[in-house]
Amino acid sequence: VTLVGIISADVGLHLPDFRSSEKAFQLLTQASGRCGRGKDPGRVLIQTHEPNHPTIVATATGRFKAFARYELEFRKRLAYPPFGRLLRLVVSSSNRHEAREGAELLAKTVRQIIANSSAPAGAVCNGDALSAAILGPAPAPHEKLRARWRWHLLVKAQSAKMISQLAFALYFWRDTVNQFQDFRLAIDVDPVDML
Repeated sequence: VTLVGIISADVGLHLPDFRSSEKAFQLLTQASGRCGRGKDPGRVLIQTHEPNHPTIVATATGRFKAFARYELEFRKRLAYPPFGRLLRLVVSSSNRHEAREGAELLAKTVRQIIANSSAPAGAVCNGDALSAAILGPAPAPHEKLRARWRWHLLVKAQSAKMISQLAFALYFWRDTVNQFQDFRLAIDVDPVDML
């Protein structure tokens, strides 16, 4: 392969996922790396609206360490992994209104658990004080999937123990939710997929 063209290279940079720059850098670098492996030199063309974005610049210049420093500083500032831990909670229902109401109830419950440092329905948080940042609730990026409406909530914390205790408490709590006809709660500790 002597020519690789990457169209709309910056689309992946704006996905609602803290790893979007990392994933874009990886894909752009892999695609670029296919070019010029033989005896003939290669050329890579990258189409972008943001030629000065650190991810695009690092890809074009092949500067992995510079990209890694940029990305780690961004994550440290916002307490994303590896500088913090995450818990993603996804409420779904076949009824759009119920999904939103269920997510609001979940957010209220999460705030209560954190504020009281105690768990509902007999679950134990070992008496440790809990502290976390709660983002949401909001419609999930793929709001409707397999005929189910989805809302999500993200909890960020410094402590893996706090995230596990909160997940454990919510595991018991979700079985007590009976005011909705079709309520489901997915609990994802250290999520890989944010969509």
